[in-house]
Amino acid sequence: MAEHLLPDQYQWHILYGNPGSLYSYPVSDFQEETAERLSQGSLLVAYIGHGEPDMLAWAVGESGDRERIFGFDDIPLVTDASASLAVFTACSAGKFDAVGDRPSIIEALFMDEHGPVAAYSSSAWINGASNGQLVVDLFSILLAERSQTVGDWIYSVESNPKKLFSNNNLIAWLILRSLSSFSNMNDGVKIASHEYTQELFALQHHSYNLFGDPATRIAFPETGIDISLSFPWLPAARKVHFQGASELPAGTTVKVQLARLPGLNTFREDGTLHSSTPYELWL
Repeated sequence: MAEHLLPDQYQWHILYGNPGSLYSYPVSDFQEETAERLSQGSLLVAYIGHGEPDMLAWAVGESGDRERIFGFDDIPLVTDASASLAVFTACSAGKFDAVGDRPSIIEALFMDEHGPVAAYSSSAWINGASNGQLVVDLFSILLAERSQTVGDWIYSVESNPKKLFSNNNLIAWLILRSLSSFSNMNDGVKIASHEYTQELFALQHHSYNLFGDPATRIAFPETGIDISLSFPWLPAARKVHFQGASELPAGTTVKVQLARLPGLNTFREDGTLHSSTPYELWL
């Protein structure tokens, strides 16, 4: 679904806790892999699935064995998610109003020193169909419309009036998932009126909460930056000079990665490999 809705310049990395999926992962290492995905510096990390205040559901193995996807004990495995926005469309995973002082799993992750810069999650039960539309809105408004701040993004999502199943891509995806009828996704209401769907979305939005500063500005990848070497060879001093142009504002920091071509690794005098990783520098 993301491939049909969102800009081409984004790369998608999927993790699925189902042995029948191409994106499955061994359940014994699922928590470590989830933490690794959170720590990769992505613009957006999104979880879609079941949840509860203490954890994010279960991953299932080929033999039917289960392991949690992510819980309190796994938060220390996250090394640095500070560059990422995180969305958790799961029932009660962000339940901030639970009895006692214990935070929800999403609150605890956000408050951790290595947690995401902002997190958006539900504090209560959520409806399946309206949640599907919410996911589409969250992705498309952030990535296609490019909200400037976290607050603008969430406000645009929650204030934009929607009609249930108004998105053809979402409808097609639901059909392909072998749903028997739309009524099963809409609390038994076979044909939802506009008033009913508006009420449903309002309840949905009221159950979601933003953890983080709404004034946080969002940086997006820019295409069309033309950078080339000033000389067609690598000088003896091993310094690389660049020249180029773009429409970026003056003073913008640009990260340039130089990847060696295959077979151009460097070796020590004893024949052992010295380095095969890409050069990386900041301009």
